Amino acid sequence: GEWAVKLSRIEGGLGPVKRTLARGRYRRAWVAANHLHARGVRVPEPMAYGEWTLFGIVLGNVLVTRFLAGHVNVEVYAAQLVRNSATQEALGAFFAGLASAVNRLTSAGAYHADLSGKNIFTKDGSEFYFIDLDGVVLGRAYCDALRLKNHIQLYDSFCDFCDHDTLARFHARMLTDTDNLEGWMRLVVEGQRARRRQHHGRQRG
Repeated sequence: GEWAVKLSRIEGGLGPVKRTLARGRYRRAWVAANHLHARGVRVPEPMAYGEWTLFGIVLGNVLVTRFLAGHVNVEVYAAQLVRNSATQEALGAFFAGLASAVNRLTSAGAYHADLSGKNIFTKDGSEFYFIDLDGVVLGRAYCDALRLKNHIQLYDSFCDFCDHDTLARFHARMLTDTDNLEGWMRLVVEGQRARRRQHHGRQRG
């Protein structure tokens, strides 16, 4: 229906232990959703959060948000644009809108630890919603190290079907200083390759 319901699991009995010892971590998505929604950053509208306890032990929790009907993640949307031979202008407009959305997120005092394309949804390529808000940390200064990590995640999401120049223009929109864009992109590409090697290593393992 209209709602997305995220319900905790028992996890073989470990779930209640983890939720009790790290209550703040498991409430993070609810807190982050309200923080961002109040500041005009698009997230699935937070509707309700609840916990049930017994003798101080958090047995389980539930998060209810608005369901993003008809939306897909931006990796899927961008790949469809490329497959449908979208013009450079259309592709550029998509990435300009996405960059603006990311800038609003970071300007709201939020750092998303997993800002890959799979965690950003869109319906029309012009409005973008951030999900998986368990990975959002509030009040952490957005330094170059965190920015680089996010840019590596985003580059990895699109580099298989978008050319480097298109992505460099996308990343330039998310930088405060573009004087050394070439050097920045070199760090991004190196980080993306290391990320991909690590991913393949986990798969082989």
